[in-house]
Amino acid sequence: MTMRKARLFDASGFLSDFTYQSVFIMKKNYDMIQWHVSQILFNTTHTSEF
Repeated sequence: MTMRKARLFDASGFLSDFTYQSVFIMKKNYDMIQWHVSQILFNTTHTSEF
C-alpha cells in the first residue's frame, strides 16, 4: 500500500517538474520572440522616418 502511494507520488512529482520546465521554456521562448518582434518593429518605424 505504501509502496504504491510512494510510486504515485514520484510520478506526480516528475510530471509537475516536467510541466514546470516546459512552461518555463515556453515563457523564455515567448519573451525572446516578443523581443525580436519589438526590435523589428522599432527598426522598421525608425528607418521609415528617414
